[in-house]
Amino acid sequence: MVAGIGTVGMGLLCPVIYRTSDRPSKNAHESPRSADQHVVTADVVIAGGSGILLLCGQFCLLSYLVVFLTTVWHQPISTAALFLAVSQLAGAAGRVLWGAASDSLLGGSRKQAVMLAGGTAAVGSLALGLLPVTTPASALMVIVIIFAAGASGWNGVQIALLSELAWPGTEGRTVASGIMIQQPGILLGPWVFG
Repeated sequence: MVAGIGTVGMGLLCPVIYRTSDRPSKNAHESPRSADQHVVTADVVIAGGSGILLLCGQFCLLSYLVVFLTTVWHQPISTAALFLAVSQLAGAAGRVLWGAASDSLLGGSRKQAVMLAGGTAAVGSLALGLLPVTTPASALMVIVIIFAAGASGWNGVQIALLSELAWPGTEGRTVASGIMIQQPGILLGPWVFG
């Protein structure tokens, strides 16, 4: 609750904190202040809004994986903790892999990489929920790795996407605004799911 109130408070402070400086504009025909109208565009709202769902998935994975493995799969807490640690590593590797896929395989499309990461997370989550409890631990680990690579690996390409949506001179404010839009997913996902 305190984190939620703090997040909303910071969101309300953003218009005060993120004011355009009076430095010269990169575009000679544009005043420094006119760039403000290009910070929170429809594209930034859509990208940030999709981030709400992605954060819901990420924080449900982090919040409930151990509980799921100990209560449904009857795994010892030490084994469930190992799965959580591996999921964190898979998420970190996923960030690098989605960035590389975006650059090399998708022609620089951050949007497609974010969508593929979200789709991978959805498939991994569904598979995890449908697996019978008699499934070998090694197969369960593979599913958790796939789920985590998508659910925790999307962040890097999302930030790159937000920076590419920014007008020149507004990159920091645009990325910060997009990230601020998606932050309620941290609180909503586990609350709605659990």
